[in-house]
Amino acid sequence: MKSVVERAGTFIGIRSGMCDVIRTAKCRKIALYPDYNYCDTKWKGIDIYEISEFENIFIKSDFVWKRILDKECSRYEF
Repeated sequence: MKSVVERAGTFIGIRSGMCDVIRTAKCRKIALYPDYNYCDTKWKGIDIYEISEFENIFIKSDFVWKRILDKECSRYEF
Protein backbone atom coordinates (compact mmCIF):
# COMPACT_ATOMS: atom_id res chain seq x y z
CA MET A 1 0.00 0.00 0.00
CA LYS A 2 2.86 2.37 0.80
CA SER A 3 4.22 2.11 -2.75
CA VAL A 4 0.75 2.80 -4.19
CA VAL A 5 0.31 6.10 -2.33
CA GLU A 6 3.90 7.11 -3.09
CA ARG A 7 3.20 6.60 -6.78
CA ALA A 8 -0.08 8.53 -6.51
CA GLY A 9 1.71 11.35 -4.70
CA THR A 10 -1.13 12.16 -2.28
CA PHE A 11 -3.19 10.29 0.29
CA ILE A 12 -6.39 11.74 1.76
CA GLY A 13 -8.42 9.70 4.21
CA ILE A 14 -10.48 9.71 7.35
CA ARG A 15 -8.19 8.92 10.29
CA SER A 16 -7.96 5.14 10.50
CA GLY A 17 -5.48 2.30 10.64
CA MET A 18 -4.66 2.93 6.98
CA CYS A 19 -3.06 6.22 8.04
CA ASP A 20 -0.81 4.27 10.42
CA VAL A 21 0.18 1.86 7.63
CA ILE A 22 1.29 4.64 5.26
CA ARG A 23 2.62 7.15 7.80
CA THR A 24 6.22 6.77 6.48
CA ALA A 25 5.28 7.00 2.78
CA LYS A 26 7.02 9.74 0.84
CA CYS A 27 4.00 11.69 -0.38
CA ARG A 28 1.56 14.34 0.76
CA LYS A 29 -0.61 12.83 3.50
CA ILE A 30 -3.85 14.35 4.76
CA ALA A 31 -5.92 12.91 7.61
CA LEU A 32 -9.51 14.07 8.08
CA TYR A 33 -11.05 14.05 11.55
CA PRO A 34 -14.85 14.20 11.90
CA ASP A 35 -16.26 16.43 14.63
CA TYR A 36 -16.85 14.01 17.51
CA ASN A 37 -15.84 13.62 21.13
CA TYR A 38 -13.67 10.66 22.09
CA CYS A 39 -15.93 8.25 24.04
CA ASP A 40 -17.61 10.28 26.78
CA THR A 41 -14.71 12.72 27.27
CA LYS A 42 -14.40 16.42 26.42
CA TRP A 43 -11.59 15.69 23.91
CA LYS A 44 -12.10 15.57 20.16
CA GLY A 45 -10.81 12.69 18.03
CA ILE A 46 -8.10 14.92 16.55
CA ASP A 47 -6.78 15.60 20.07
CA ILE A 48 -6.30 11.88 20.67
CA TYR A 49 -5.28 10.55 17.22
CA GLU A 50 -3.36 13.39 15.49
CA ILE A 51 -0.40 12.18 13.36
CA SER A 52 2.66 14.44 13.18
CA GLU A 53 3.64 13.31 9.64
CA PHE A 54 0.22 14.30 8.23
CA GLU A 55 -1.70 17.46 7.52
CA ASN A 56 -4.44 16.98 10.11
CA ILE A 57 -7.78 18.58 9.22
CA PHE A 58 -10.68 18.87 11.63
CA ILE A 59 -13.97 18.53 9.70
CA LYS A 60 -16.81 20.66 11.04
CA SER A 61 -20.28 21.06 9.59
CA ASP A 62 -19.18 24.16 7.60
CA PHE A 63 -16.32 22.32 5.81
CA VAL A 64 -16.45 22.82 2.02
CA TRP A 65 -14.46 21.19 -0.78
CA LYS A 66 -13.68 23.37 -3.78
CA ARG A 67 -13.26 21.57 -7.09
CA ILE A 68 -10.69 23.11 -9.39
CA LEU A 69 -10.70 22.11 -13.05
CA ASP A 70 -7.76 22.66 -15.35
CA LYS A 71 -6.56 21.15 -18.63
CA GLU A 72 -4.38 18.47 -17.05
CA CYS A 73 -6.57 17.23 -14.22
CA SER A 74 -9.25 18.10 -11.76
CA ARG A 75 -8.25 18.45 -8.15
CA TYR A 76 -9.85 19.35 -4.87
CA GLU A 77 -8.80 21.95 -2.34
CA PHE A 78 -10.15 22.84 1.05
